[in-house]
Amino acid sequence: YTITSLNTGIFIITGGANFVLANCGNNCETLVPKSLSSVEGFSSFDLDFFPETPMNTARRGHTATLLANGSTILIVGGANSTLGARNQLVNTVLASAELFH
Repeated sequence: YTITSLNTGIFIITGGANFVLANCGNNCETLVPKSLSSVEGFSSFDLDFFPETPMNTARRGHTATLLANGSTILIVGGANSTLGARNQLVNTVLASAELFH
């Protein structure tokens, strides 16, 4: 996940992963990262979290850059990790970006 400060006492937390059980073959199970599309805010004034609109694409290992206007975050790249048909990890490297306002 990434944490970006909006310089207003608000921090925006984007993406990341939950670890879930997946099949690794021959009666083997292991924990693997499953990407998240969630976005949360944190107020340093209230010391409280609040939900935000989720990203269009679940991602982990991405970058988040605050743009010059101070309120827009450019979210780029990363990986979309999901579980495939046989409950095995499928990693897709992302060559996409999105803006968070």
